Amino acid sequence: MNYVQRFTEMVGALQTQPEVQLLTFCTFPPASEDQLLAIEQALGFPLDEAIKDFYRQTNGLQLRWIMKANPKFDSEAHQFQDAPEDWTYAAYDYWPDDGSVFLWPIDKVLYYDWKDFIYFDGMNNIDKERFAGKTYGLLSFKEKIKPFDFFSKYENMSFFLDGTSNPPVIMGTDNQAVYTDSVVTNFTSYLEFLLYTKGIVLAREALYSKYNGHEKGVLQTDASYFEGLPPIELVTYHSEEGTFELPFIKNFWT
Repeated sequence: MNYVQRFTEMVGALQTQPEVQLLTFCTFPPASEDQLLAIEQALGFPLDEAIKDFYRQTNGLQLRWIMKANPKFDSEAHQFQDAPEDWTYAAYDYWPDDGSVFLWPIDKVLYYDWKDFIYFDGMNNIDKERFAGKTYGLLSFKEKIKPFDFFSKYENMSFFLDGTSNPPVIMGTDNQAVYTDSVVTNFTSYLEFLLYTKGIVLAREALYSKYNGHEKGVLQTDASYFEGLPPIELVTYHSEEGTFELPFIKNFWT
């Protein structure tokens, strides 16, 4: 699966739409086999080949775009730049852009110190968190969370390192504080979702945000699923209070 080509083609389609201003699109040098091996040794378990396949092509990916109808759009300030943003760019605003993808380098994802962001002093394992049929100490639960798509200050998509090679992917909401009101998916399903939705910020919440969604099992959306769907309509507004409805959402949980 050539993800760099597919994301490049998706961005090319965005650029043909006059109502959209592309702001950033960057891919990066691939992760080396030595890097991937060192990560697996540090984790104590192998990563699924599908995850490594993406990072062998590009060790990270950034995409930003904004609708020209967005009240915050400024034709002078919002210009395309081919240099990458700081990886924490999206933390500076709740809804920085209409489209945002910040797939961090795999080594940064797993080695970054998420203390004071995901977990804090004073947390312990006396308090409990229930997730996907298991009970964890709260601190242990939070330490297993590793954000990999840091697309918004309010939300992110994260690996939950449960010791399996294809770790569950969940959404953090409420300023990254809540991870149990998320549907569980997997990495390749999430990439297909990004390609279909073109990284629309509000689309993640439409699909993945669900009260106790982790109890519903794993939501798998491979490439063949999206092939039969019509092209998605882009958002025409930008609002912290906005909602976005995906045309296929009703099919999942009925």
